[in-house]
Amino acid sequence: MRQGDHQNSRGADPRKGVRFMPLPTPGSSQPQKIPKPLGEPGRPGSGGHCIESVLINDYRWSKHDVDALTENVRAEARHRLDMTVSFRNQKKDSISKICDKMMMEEHWPQLRDYNDCWPVRSILKLALKYGAEASRRTNMKETNKRLHKALRGSEARSTTSPEI
Repeated sequence: MRQGDHQNSRGADPRKGVRFMPLPTPGSSQPQKIPKPLGEPGRPGSGGHCIESVLINDYRWSKHDVDALTENVRAEARHRLDMTVSFRNQKKDSISKICDKMMMEEHWPQLRDYNDCWPVRSILKLALKYGAEASRRTNMKETNKRLHKALRGSEARSTTSPEI
């Protein structure tokens, strides 16, 4: 890096907002893989990143390709994973199979350049997070309805029974 050049810990020039592409590792002709951005996916205001913005702005993906990848990953997740359970509690083998499928030549072979297939894993984390949260909300509503019904039944019995 030349004197006067600025670079943050994510490899980006903060004045331009664009990440540099990986350079070959010393002693290797192969470029290193593109590292996952810092922070959690879907939390750009809290130290995380927006997957769509990173792929479009930093790595020159088209919006169409990001949307298509997202839809394909979500469809594969619905097919292979339990959408009511978080990413952490999924079978690692199932996650790997989704990543492998997305990296196939007929899909997005450029994902092979991304460390640990992080774009796919990030999309999965978000989809599963929202799926698990929706499931918890639904379960909570059902539990509240049953509880409310049980309490109403209890009140009705106590008002109609004679007092001692």
